[in-house]
Amino acid sequence: MNIVIIGYKGQGVKTAARTISRAAMFAGMFSQDFYESGNIVKAYVRLDKEPLLEKGPIQSPDIMILLDQSLFSAKAAKDNIVYIINSTDKNLVKKNIHILNASEIAFATTGKAIPNTPMLGALSKYVQKIQTKHLKQALDIELPRKQKEHASAIEEGLKLVK
Repeated sequence: MNIVIIGYKGQGVKTAARTISRAAMFAGMFSQDFYESGNIVKAYVRLDKEPLLEKGPIQSPDIMILLDQSLFSAKAAKDNIVYIINSTDKNLVKKNIHILNASEIAFATTGKAIPNTPMLGALSKYVQKIQTKHLKQALDIELPRKQKEHASAIEEGLKLVK
């Protein structure tokens, strides 16, 4: 499975990728993650039950996580990709496009509007192998402060994604 995460600097793109990769390892999978930094940060995560041999940016993702709605183009959207978007625009929701107000969830649970943690919860709905317990274990390592708050953000993200 190939996952691409895109967001603005400071939205937790790198932490999200590292958390997904670590959670996959807790779930018994092989994983790799890497990033391209700038004002817009892109992270790539590969997951598989077999050792990963491919390297480099992911050209054909299975899932795209967009930490800001402004990074989404409906015209460029492809039917074979699952999109999870930090948005309140219910008009975006389609068979393969899912939204949640991750910034609001993050602010309510952690006190900061950094959308990455709720988006991880939403991801667990579409990647059955990675369960919320794996994400929580990974976040205990990646974000050791406010563990209960981040766990709550994951649960809310899973519950509220549409």
